[in-house]
Amino acid sequence: MPAILNSIKTLHEEGRSFKKKYKYILALALYKEAISEIESIPNGSDDLLQLEYDIYLDMAYSYKEQSEWSKADECCRKGEELAKKLQNEVKIAKCLDMQGETKRIQYYISGAMDDFKKSLEIKRRLLGSDDIEVSKSYSNIGTVNKMAGTYAEALDMYTESLKIQVNIRGENHPDVASLYCNIGDIYRNQGKYNDALPMLKKSIEIGSATVGDNHPNVAKSYHTIGLIYWNQGQYKCALSKLNKSLKILREIFGENHVDVATLYNDIGLVYDAQDKYNEALSKLNYSLNIRLASFKDNHPDIAESYHNIASVYYHLEKYDDAVSMHNKSLKITRAQLGDNHPYVAVSYNNIALTYCKQGKSDDALSMYNKALNIELSTLGDKHPSIAITYKNIGDVYRQQAKYDEALSMYNKALEIEQVALYENHPTIAETCSNIGLVYKDQGKYDEALSMHNKSLDIGLVAFGNNHPNIAMSYYNIGEVCHNQEKYDEALSMYEKSIEIIKAKFGDNHSDVAEIYHKIAAVYKKQGKYDDNLLILNKLLRIRRRMLGDNHLDVATLYNNIALVHQSQGNYDKALAMHKESLDIQLKQLGKNHPNIAATYSNLGHIHSRLSEYNSALSMYKKLLNIQQSQPYGNDSDIAETNNYIGLACSKLKMYDDALSMFNKALEIYSARFGENNPTAAVYYGNRGDVYNEQGNYRQACISYKKSNSILCNLYVVYD
Repeated sequence: MPAILNSIKTLHEEGRSFKKKYKYILALALYKEAISEIESIPNGSDDLLQLEYDIYLDMAYSYKEQSEWSKADECCRKGEELAKKLQNEVKIAKCLDMQGETKRIQYYISGAMDDFKKSLEIKRRLLGSDDIEVSKSYSNIGTVNKMAGTYAEALDMYTESLKIQVNIRGENHPDVASLYCNIGDIYRNQGKYNDALPMLKKSIEIGSATVGDNHPNVAKSYHTIGLIYWNQGQYKCALSKLNKSLKILREIFGENHVDVATLYNDIGLVYDAQDKYNEALSKLNYSLNIRLASFKDNHPDIAESYHNIASVYYHLEKYDDAVSMHNKSLKITRAQLGDNHPYVAVSYNNIALTYCKQGKSDDALSMYNKALNIELSTLGDKHPSIAITYKNIGDVYRQQAKYDEALSMYNKALEIEQVALYENHPTIAETCSNIGLVYKDQGKYDEALSMHNKSLDIGLVAFGNNHPNIAMSYYNIGEVCHNQEKYDEALSMYEKSIEIIKAKFGDNHSDVAEIYHKIAAVYKKQGKYDDNLLILNKLLRIRRRMLGDNHLDVATLYNNIALVHQSQGNYDKALAMHKESLDIQLKQLGKNHPNIAATYSNLGHIHSRLSEYNSALSMYKKLLNIQQSQPYGNDSDIAETNNYIGLACSKLKMYDDALSMFNKALEIYSARFGENNPTAAVYYGNRGDVYNEQGNYRQACISYKKSNSILCNLYVVYD
């Protein structure tokens, strides 16, 4: 008997060794062998029952980590039966802890909370209030509260756990360090970054002193600090801390460990936030490959990887790829957790975001409402996740110009956030900003400014002066001032915004380009053509670096620069810019695309201004060909182009052709709008000019009288 018992103990210890290395399949094989040997012994002693109990709990843990929930529950149930045979309620409480943890990971919050509270009640009754096991229960309950978004309650639980640990073990213990890390993470979720960082640094200090610098708990604290810097937009600092955590874990576990995969995942997310999409995809795919090698195909971590890769595709505007990845994530989540789970709601939310970008507003609303129904049934109506969904629905309504519905959604979100979150939480700033955007769209500029300034005030407290969110607040305030025709104030806001973005991301960033576009629009309104040109040329350089020389956005900029030159009477420069625009459009769109029509029109006008009537005629004819090739051509545009061709022919003394074109213009326009309008009067006048040039004074007189008669009918002239 002692020899068999020693053999079982050896198998158990070897299994635990593999479990510590996260090699759960090998651990489970040894545990099963140990159980098989136990089952071969009739009428085992209490020592053997105790050992069997420990093995089943270790098996439950291993199955839980592999997301094999039913097997974990089965092992837990067997462990509980053994605890009852041993008449040991503390062991029953530990089984409840394991059951609760399995439920927690599956996001069955109420079930997990019930198990953890039952366990706490047993432990306090049997062990008193100041026992390490009681401390663990407080910590478990705190973690469930964190998942439920009840951060104040989570903080209370972690603090209670910490008091017990410090009283029994003193400050310098690894479990104390872990609790400081957990408290720091709660402050992070509340947006209290200044409170979070000291907790995490304390965790690192204790961890380094007790278990050394190269320990998973120390790595976790660096990881959480990295996430704080990420939340604050301090991406270089975030990467530094995340890479420090990664280095520790790689030295401990090697390259292909699941915690290493988590670090690669989060580093990828920081690159995504920096718009470094190739680097982001590289890290996220590396993380995915580790997870695929470590877990079964239906593991939640693999679903998370698909979700994050989808986010990068979304930012790259590869929306079909994004939806494909989100659907992969959704399939896993539903298979693992069922249809009515908060993680399923997350997938619906993300698919809806992509539908919004594709212009599928109704599909997006359908997805958001699916997400909302799940969240309300699983999380209650006051959870921060529900606020996010309300905001997303509000975004769709805003895009649809349903402003009252949008405001209703945003205000519901704000009401939840003001209860659930710290008063200066960045999420509240974002919601105030969204409300401000709706007020701007409604033309309620004073209300819009009030909300954007609230958002700015919160952001300055949460982030300091140089965060991208602060830049966005300045930009939004600038837009309102722009709409109010307060151009100097608008420029001041835009310049503050662009200064932050350039400092964070450099000159060649999409947001820098967008703000330059707004600054150029202000200068245009002010008639400051030289300043406008300066900004447009800066914008052109950025777009060419970002998009290449042959992108349609570059063509649009050439066109805008040409229009400024046109306004200044610099027709040669305008002509050169329009030709650059036309070259790109022809390459990208082909010769009959309606967008090219405007460029031909502009070129025709400039050639006319330069008295280059043959060139003008060529441009107008190309314009007319495009207009007539469209299935639903605009009659007034076609009539106008016939008129321009007539004017060019007249200048070239091609009078018969000119008359033909003016008559076509009149025929088309009158059939559509009737003769009694100013445009028809102009066309009759132009026809009269041609007859006059031909010396056909009788017909000239008829045309002039017709033009004059129309104008007299339209306008009453008083002496």
